Formats: sequence, C-alpha cells, structure tokens
Amino acid sequence: PAEKEKNVLGRTVKVNLGEITGERQKRHITLKFKIIDVKGQQAFTEISKHEINPGYITRMVRRRTSKVESVQIVQTKDNRKLKIKTIALSQNKLNKRQETAIRKQIAKSIEENAQGKDFSPLIQLIVFGVLASKLFKDLRKIALLKRVEIAKTTVLE
Repeated sequence: PAEKEKNVLGRTVKVNLGEITGERQKRHITLKFKIIDVKGQQAFTEISKHEINPGYITRMVRRRTSKVESVQIVQTKDNRKLKIKTIALSQNKLNKRQETAIRKQIAKSIEENAQGKDFSPLIQLIVFGVLASKLFKDLRKIALLKRVEIAKTTVLE
C-alpha cells in the first residue's frame, strides 16, 4: 500500500504463473513485474524477470545424467536486451562433444528466435514453454534428452 502514486512507481511484484493462468502445473514459474505507470487505482506493469524454481530443476537432475547450461544475451527486433539461461537435461551421460554441440545449437536457435520477434511475443514464447519445446525438438537430434527448460530470463534494457 502507498499513499501517493509516485511511491508505487519502480516497485516490483512477484507472482507465480499458476496464479495468473489458473493452471496448477505452472506454479514453479515465477514472474517479476515492475510497475512503470500508475493511473488512479491502476498500476501498469512490465515483465522484468522470469525464473523457474531451483527446486524444480534439482528434482529432475539425477546420477548418470548430464545437465548442460547455456547463458546468452540476445537483442530483440525492437532493440530490447534479454539475458536467457537455458538448461538441457539428458537421459544418460553425455560426452564433451555432445555438450558443446547442444550449447551451440541452443545459442543459434535462441538468437534466431530473438532477432525475428518483438519483446512481447518472445517473452510469451519463453514463459509458456513454446520456445523450450522447439529447442527440445532441435536438440534431440544431437543426443537423448529428458527435458529442455528456459530457467531464467532477465530484461537488461
């Protein structure tokens, strides 16, 4: 609660995706919104961060499997910068060549998607798992994978 509108500007609000969509399966995804404008009793927000609960990922990682992580900074069509962290979990142990190939394919695929889209549609693809499922289809040609998740997205500009 705030007495003046100017006190609300710049605050952040954390909400899990399950509360927004009503789907209980998406409770492990946390969204952070930043208040950018206030008109009367309404506060207008913009997404500033998307994150998957670390416990969710930890539960999927097992012995004799590999976890391949990739972090990259991409620029969208409308010149917004995003830092995207992707995790690929394999069904069995991968060799270094496979891990490198997976990282390269993740970087290439995310870069292509980011450059061709504006900020808002790209964030929707990331949050609802559409981009992760596209990545999974591309990466399963390289190695047997159990899951591909975009674990964290931060808006830099």
